[in-house]
Amino acid sequence: RCFHSTSSCRTDLYNHHTMSNKADVEAQLESQQARIAELEALLAQVTVSETVDAKTAQATARSGNSRATEGTTKTIDSKGKIGGEFTLTANPKFLEERLSIFNELKSNYESRVAALPHEPITVIMPDGKPWAKGEAISWKTTPMEIAASISNSLAKKCVVADVRYTGKRYAMDQNVTNAEEELVEKEADVKVKGELWDLNRPLEGDCELHLIKFGDDEGRGAAVFFHSAAHVLGQALERTLGGQLTVGPALKEGFYYDCYMGSETVTEEKTYGPLEKCISAVVKDKQPFERIVVTKEEAAKLFAYNPFKMEIINTKIPDGAATTVYRNGPFIDLCMGPHIPTTALIKSMKVFRHSAAYWMGDADNDSLQRVYGIAF
Repeated sequence: RCFHSTSSCRTDLYNHHTMSNKADVEAQLESQQARIAELEALLAQVTVSETVDAKTAQATARSGNSRATEGTTKTIDSKGKIGGEFTLTANPKFLEERLSIFNELKSNYESRVAALPHEPITVIMPDGKPWAKGEAISWKTTPMEIAASISNSLAKKCVVADVRYTGKRYAMDQNVTNAEEELVEKEADVKVKGELWDLNRPLEGDCELHLIKFGDDEGRGAAVFFHSAAHVLGQALERTLGGQLTVGPALKEGFYYDCYMGSETVTEEKTYGPLEKCISAVVKDKQPFERIVVTKEEAAKLFAYNPFKMEIINTKIPDGAATTVYRNGPFIDLCMGPHIPTTALIKSMKVFRHSAAYWMGDADNDSLQRVYGIAF
């Protein structure tokens, strides 16, 4: 399915995104309450845990599992509760420990990148002509650098790049697996010419480059924007509640994150305020999104505290393969990306709904809290 919203909604979202006056954003956000009610009805249609029969969810989870079983004999179909005891804890200890491991892995990754070929490459722009405002070098030149060479205004408005490799590509020699690909509803699929690419991620070879803004007609910009906002929500859930996160995808018009909280539950009265306060701090921090490639063993080291992430790692990443993780601030997650350059691009964000869910959509498994958000 392709990401398509109504033209009026896309215009509204784009206007929100480009507003620079905070008072205007707040006033405009109030006028969106009716739209949010419509979004609640829309998102209710994709709440798998409340509408999908457990057997159907299991069958969906089992489909396409050959990739995981090539490297292991385990599957993610195991039943039972794995979450264990849980206590609400602001700024849990695992945040600091995980960040320390990430920094070590990042150093190792950057050493591997430094050893890759740094060769001249040709970058074709949408007008069919090569980028001529500098020399493009593999594993050095980024889409953001190219955007800034055209104009600072363009660089500030872009959220992601669409890259189609056309010639020799000096790719890192690793079998990179999308660990969470089969675990979420693909409600925000978009039309892509090549690969969606982080603006600050170095290009790897000869390619065609399209710089994508939020209001992109194909939905590419909005999908990436919502996905990045989901990571901001995930950070708030961890920092304010100590929630153990499972998955957090972008939807057609918004996003959600599932988290394990034991017998604790989310309520509008006690939870929304602290979450939105943390979200505002994350946006104000202008946290950059960082991407690294890690081995299966390194991923397990990063997420040893979280039994749900460990289940994904052990069953969805083949032995000998790798995956990617993203960091913004203290938040780190299994993710293929891409993401917006920094959290500063988010002008307004609201938590507007929550519901119950089950791990893997199976009522025999742990109960999760699903929190929905919308951002502009």
